[in-house]
Amino acid sequence: MKTPNLMTVGYAYGVPEAAMAAVLLESAGILVTKHPWHTVCVTWSKTHAFGGIEIQVPASQAEQAAAILADFQPIARPRKRLFRLLVCIAATLFIAVPPAASGFFAVAMRPGTMRNSAQD
Repeated sequence: MKTPNLMTVGYAYGVPEAAMAAVLLESAGILVTKHPWHTVCVTWSKTHAFGGIEIQVPASQAEQAAAILADFQPIARPRKRLFRLLVCIAATLFIAVPPAASGFFAVAMRPGTMRNSAQD
């Protein structure tokens, strides 16, 4: 069985953001691949080292997926910034564990900006 030509349509830096983007695309009938989903789930502290979680779709559905993800904005949780900053600094210094990464960034649909997995 031939694997489809995959295009990266977005990058998620948190497991919840990647899951929400994938469910949003799958509900529209688009096949979604999340790379390196399982690795980031286990070693979330290395999310930035992996370059985030790539949200990939078949090239034939890339434009439709990009249009759907253009309006996707994960809901920001209200936070106490100073308290969170102090906790993150303390955890990084004393436990050597960085805070969990988060965020989602859609890839713009311009010629040459989509990353084609067949070229890698």
